[in-house]
Amino acid sequence: MRRKTLAWACIPLSLAGSAMADTVTVRHDAGGDLGLYEVRLGVYEELGIQVRIDGVCASACTILTRLPARQICATRRAELRFHRTRSAPAVTVTPELVDHENSRLLSLYPAGIRAWIGTHGGLTDRFLTMPSETVAQYLRPCPPDTRSVLARGGIESGH
Repeated sequence: MRRKTLAWACIPLSLAGSAMADTVTVRHDAGGDLGLYEVRLGVYEELGIQVRIDGVCASACTILTRLPARQICATRRAELRFHRTRSAPAVTVTPELVDHENSRLLSLYPAGIRAWIGTHGGLTDRFLTMPSETVAQYLRPCPPDTRSVLARGGIESGH
């Protein structure tokens, strides 16, 4: 119950109006706090919000690929950028904790994307870029956009 309450509290204001957006378009999203993206993922899934990846989706944004196939699609401009988890500079973490968090992050991806990451060197401190031609192998193509909300850099605004 607490997760549900937290999820509802984190709905961006642009989505919390009288009519909930039925589609969110992701462009130029550099990611951010993994926990916040996990909440966003849960809200999108619970509300049945469609997600269109139409540009760069990097870092924590990439966990949106875990949405059910019927809820996520990619355009010809979609590009995914993966890297290992990072902690805040002031936080000291043990190598074991880093390994645990990277395993947890990998577990958030669909099996096919996890396998692709593994065959391309795994998660490192450098970005591993999945180009649009490859994204198309893992996410269905998007239908034409009729009405969506633009999600950019963790902040959503009307499109």
